Amino acid sequence: MSLLQEEREIILSNEYVDAFDFAEVTEFVTNASKDLFISHHYSQKGKMLVQPRGGFPTYAQQYALYESFVDANVDVLPLTVDS
Repeated sequence: MSLLQEEREIILSNEYVDAFDFAEVTEFVTNASKDLFISHHYSQKGKMLVQPRGGFPTYAQQYALYESFVDANVDVLPLTVDS
């Protein structure tokens, strides 16, 4: 089994996935602006990019952290939604 097929099966086996349109994802990525991809920013700047890591359990705390990242003008704004 190819890695791609294995990844597809993992996605589709998730109990919370009602439907997953791989063609839609492929079309989005193919037609997406290069500005959405960190690799594009890296190649344009020609330097290491800063991506801070961090998070808080409440919206207010997380938003305050996000604002501090914006104020610090970091290159990549991380946002991870956890359970």
